[in-house]
Amino acid sequence: MTDQIDQPKRRGRPARISRERIIDVARSMEPSTLTMRAVAAELGVDPSAVNYHVTDRNTLLELVAEDVVLSQIDGARLPDEADWRDALRIFAARLRGAVIRSGSHSPYFRFPAGGAPHALGIVEDLSERLARAGMDADDTIRAVTAVNQITFAAAREAVLTADGRQHPQLAEMKRALGELDADGLRGARAVIERWEPGSDVQFEYNIELLIAGIEHRLAAAKPTSNTGPGRTAS
Repeated sequence: MTDQIDQPKRRGRPARISRERIIDVARSMEPSTLTMRAVAAELGVDPSAVNYHVTDRNTLLELVAEDVVLSQIDGARLPDEADWRDALRIFAARLRGAVIRSGSHSPYFRFPAGGAPHALGIVEDLSERLARAGMDADDTIRAVTAVNQITFAAAREAVLTADGRQHPQLAEMKRALGELDADGLRGARAVIERWEPGSDVQFEYNIELLIAGIEHRLAAAKPTSNTGPGRTAS
């Protein structure tokens, strides 16, 4: 009986993965525990296969956050009948809601996202309405940037205090306040006692302040009439 020579085992075809599949798996993981190795293990592939599609963990976290948030506003449109004020309010509310729903992924989201033209359409729409209202190009850019900054800050504050959690800064502020004279800093005390930066009321207040500021700039940009007593318009 001749000895049988062990033949080398043939390696099967590697599991086929894609960036989309990687993101789908990563979405099910908490950002604090997400690693490239953990995603690779879930997919049943070598970590190098994941790195081929996504270079590093931070990039993956940003891709996941983008996918979560933009899926909420994909195809969103501003009502045709809305003026620039209502369009701005609707844009801000939709974006804030999308970021809040992304939960723990929200700190990693970057907007606008170059790879998401379907979501940038709503930004383009708002920009056009501001321009039609009389804003010049520079002010339009700054106004859209401002509404994004306000919206993201408000959304992330809301995420920090979701499910009844206390804002991480509040305990420290109250501790500092307790070390001061009870009759001192009454204004600061009132602010701290009613500190709700993630609330709907505060968000709406911030947006109305922005709208009032835009209205002021639009009014200041309008040409003034030289017509006065004893004068006629040319």
